[in-house]
Amino acid sequence: MNILHIEDQEDFVSLVRTSAVQQGHNLITLDDFGIHKDEPIVGDGSLEEQLQKKFEEHDAKERISVVLLDTDLMQFRNQVSHSACRTALQSLGIPVCRYSKKQRETELSNARRLTTIATEGSSSMLVPRAVISETDTTRLVDWLSQVGQSFEALHKAVQGLEGKAAHQGPAALLAEILGHPDARFDFVGYTAQNLFFFGKQLPDEQTELETAERKQRRLATQLGYWLHNYILTFPGPILNVSAAAALLNLSEEALGIPDLDALLAPAKYAGPFSGLQSYYWANGVIDATAELDAPVWQDEKYAAYVLDSEVSPENAQGYYCVLSNKAIPAAHAAAAPDWIPSGARMTRVEQGIYDKLSPLLSI
Repeated sequence: MNILHIEDQEDFVSLVRTSAVQQGHNLITLDDFGIHKDEPIVGDGSLEEQLQKKFEEHDAKERISVVLLDTDLMQFRNQVSHSACRTALQSLGIPVCRYSKKQRETELSNARRLTTIATEGSSSMLVPRAVISETDTTRLVDWLSQVGQSFEALHKAVQGLEGKAAHQGPAALLAEILGHPDARFDFVGYTAQNLFFFGKQLPDEQTELETAERKQRRLATQLGYWLHNYILTFPGPILNVSAAAALLNLSEEALGIPDLDALLAPAKYAGPFSGLQSYYWANGVIDATAELDAPVWQDEKYAAYVLDSEVSPENAQGYYCVLSNKAIPAAHAAAAPDWIPSGARMTRVEQGIYDKLSPLLSI
């Protein structure tokens, strides 16, 4: 896999290169494009147009699998910025993963992350702070490898549809790719942002000149951003561990119990980005527990993990708090704000966190 790393601190580039080579990948930098941080870029057209041309020429010779892009390129003295790079790469359909080495994981940083997704989620993914270290980049490169494989799988799937993609909406297309055609009805609840993710990105005259392969790659990348940044980030039909546990009125720690893990094994999601963390199909979780004599949370072995022991069995469901990344009792959840997609039926914000952060972030 070829990773393009756009970073202005050479020590960190060296660390990433070492980890990439150890995992069998090739690391490319802007130096390989003849772009040096202390030298001006000379040529015709805007900076974004010049960057796009250089990226496209290199990609034609040596396919760029994924881009690792620092949000802070202050040491570049030639006007190269992360926004200019994102713009140039977006039109080519090359997946971009943005990161910051300074940010810590907090409820406030998670809220800001959601704000960034709302404004930039159609052109990049955000690298989780938990995988970023300035001393060991093994986890970061492993994460990038999983992301690159996921986008490549989406590209191959779009190619395999042989033209059908042009006649299907994103919800039906993604559901077919994931092998769950009925999920298109659930994905419709995420389509309010379709113009954001799938709106026109190129002038008509450029689109007409594009090759079929380029169009397919860009569509696959757009689908990947939509799937990861929207559908998986705000659980509804596909659940992360905390959301799956909440559906069963349990805390996320319960899914570490072997018996429950085995029970939910048939519900495991195995599509793109499943290598980043465990996900489950919500309908699969319901089906896997439907034939039990009593709800899972009433089993004594899970007593220590129950979210709400007072709730009636027919209403025994918690929610996933998107700011704390934890399962919460339904009684502790604030009303769904309008920035949570209507299809994200398992996603809420814990009332205390909402009260604390909403004035600060205007959410």
